[in-house]
Amino acid sequence: MSNLFTSWNLKGLEIKNRICVPPMVCFGWCDDSGMVTEKNVNHYRAIAKGGAGLVIQEATCINRQGRLSGDQLGIWDDAQIPGLKKIVDAVHAE
Repeated sequence: MSNLFTSWNLKGLEIKNRICVPPMVCFGWCDDSGMVTEKNVNHYRAIAKGGAGLVIQEATCINRQGRLSGDQLGIWDDAQIPGLKKIVDAVHAE
């Protein structure tokens, strides 16, 4: 436990501590388009505010037909990238 709040490097990326929030579920806050919503962004912002050094996003489908549910995040279309970047930017800002 003495190392829990010490930084470490993951392939050249410095992580501020050893606390990791793993992908937990598909939250289902988007519509059939798989686009990120503000609820997604705010959720990950809140997690990052908690102080975790590494946050891994929920399952994000690379193919519309491979979704677990119709309201799952996607990255099968380039139009989805800006929304996913908003999540990354929100987490990095914290």
